[in-house]
Amino acid sequence: HFETTSHTFTLEIGGERVWDYAGDNYVHRLIQSSPDGKMVEYRRSGVNDSGENPGEKLESIQLEYTCLLTSQLEYQRTFYETKMNEQERLFSTLEKHNQAQ
Repeated sequence: HFETTSHTFTLEIGGERVWDYAGDNYVHRLIQSSPDGKMVEYRRSGVNDSGENPGEKLESIQLEYTCLLTSQLEYQRTFYETKMNEQERLFSTLEKHNQAQ
């Protein structure tokens, strides 16, 4: 999957860690902070030491998922737009070649 799509990150099942194929290691999580939009490091705390109420924890998980999904969708859009442009250029070249004959 990494080689065919050039996705460099994958979320480990269970959502605990992100694997970086390019660096061949696990990476820290970065999420977008909801109040100011800044990127912040996300460290998942244990259940007893989190200090968050369940609503805040759920909001944090939703924010993390939304950020990850948004970045992957943006990458996919760029990836397929590039592929479409390449195909359009190829078609145009072939069409010009056929008209010249």
